[in-house]
Amino acid sequence: MLETEPIRPQIGPLSAQDKLPAEALVKDTGTPIDPGTWRNIVLHGAGEGEAVAGKCHFIVDGGGIHATQNWKDQITTSHVVPYLRGHDYNADSIGVFVKADFPLRKPSEADAGKFAGLIELVAALQQTCGIDRGRVYFHSDLYPYAPGPGEEFAEWMAAQLPRD
Repeated sequence: MLETEPIRPQIGPLSAQDKLPAEALVKDTGTPIDPGTWRNIVLHGAGEGEAVAGKCHFIVDGGGIHATQNWKDQITTSHVVPYLRGHDYNADSIGVFVKADFPLRKPSEADAGKFAGLIELVAALQQTCGIDRGRVYFHSDLYPYAPGPGEEFAEWMAAQLPRD
């Protein structure tokens, strides 16, 4: 009798769909995108906890960009504290969860690549949904108790995004 190891499926962090370029991933939805629905992008960092990830539309990690079912079905979710500054950002904001803590300082050239997927995704969302750079927020911009990046990193990030 020949003994062999059992066949185990290879489990990777990404499906074929998640390997699409950000622009294609943004447009790959089961429900048509209504650009008028989405007016803001809110970036959440790992310091907010995994529970927030399930409420977001995209997750960015070391393995790539993942569109959640919330995005595919074009569902508004509760990823921001309601009615901040007199506005319900949950009603018109795309939530992006980044499985990393945002740094305080501008990243070195070597570290800047770690944020390439995030920048690519945000740029694709801006273009697809007509969202200008002034409407891309870190959660801490809206809710001061949320962990956020340092000012130097936030300025660097804004400079990487397409101009309005």
